[in-house]
Amino acid sequence: MTNQAVDDQKLKTIFISHIHEEGTIAQAIKNELEKCFPAKVHVYLSEIVPFGDDWQKSVNTNLKEANLILILFSPDSIERPWINIEAGYGIISGKKVIPLFCLGLNQDRLHYMYQRLKGIDVEKPSDVKRLLEENIKKDLLEDNTQLNLDEGVKSLLTTVTTAVTSYANQRVINFKIQSQAYFHIFNEFSNRCLDVFSWRKTANAPIIAYSLHGGNNQLWQLQRLDDIYFRITSRHSKMCLEANDQNIFQNKFDGNEKQQWDVTQISNENYKISCRQYPDKCLSIEQDKNDPQVSQVVIQPWRHQWHQIWTFKITATVTPV
Repeated sequence: MTNQAVDDQKLKTIFISHIHEEGTIAQAIKNELEKCFPAKVHVYLSEIVPFGDDWQKSVNTNLKEANLILILFSPDSIERPWINIEAGYGIISGKKVIPLFCLGLNQDRLHYMYQRLKGIDVEKPSDVKRLLEENIKKDLLEDNTQLNLDEGVKSLLTTVTTAVTSYANQRVINFKIQSQAYFHIFNEFSNRCLDVFSWRKTANAPIIAYSLHGGNNQLWQLQRLDDIYFRITSRHSKMCLEANDQNIFQNKFDGNEKQQWDVTQISNENYKISCRQYPDKCLSIEQDKNDPQVSQVVIQPWRHQWHQIWTFKITATVTPV
């Protein structure tokens, strides 16, 4: 093949759709794909658009010209409108669209439109091998040669897993957790905070949302269990938040998944609080029809609504009572 022929050969474009916060994960995938298939693929990320260029025009052009669209889905990005728009465009236009999963998300939690697409868990060796060998080498590049991609699979797994772990460590919660700090967990929509009903210290006492009065039954401590999950403990009762189907109550901590909470930042000071046992649901409030002063605290599917958004207001660094 002459140099001119090589120059004329057009690279296949792979478009990775992702949210800004997960740019390091997308960049890791881009680097590994281009290293695995040198001079064969060009991977496009919106962040690489040079300063001063028309960003929207660049995104639209590359999305239109893409030969393969990868959608990076996570518990944080699944509800974001922009990547769903890009995914929807790819499907409607007849392009090959592959969902990529990370941070514990699985295909069952996607919108039904994407559940028929065979996705890839970027931290699962067999899935990554399928992405490289079948989706890219065979389908995209139409290359049927016996090329060993085991090293490429290993390198992508190592690099991407490192990026995902780093992001998970940062995303859990951005304000500094102090070992003896107590917080009001506050919903500004209702102007109420988490409260142990009637100052009870017994197991299975319900958790409500009530007007702030400063009592110990409204103070909560966050204790990290691992890189993602927290135990949320009442200062008043020493018991922790537990979910049971829809209801929220307090109970003695025993480490089960109903007592493990993922605190995810959704804006500068706002968070959603999800239960490990019910990952598609989060803390929400409902008005008590019988008592306008009280709101019930429940878990419901995340819909990015104000009654599901919480802030953490530190009171002081104090010694537990």
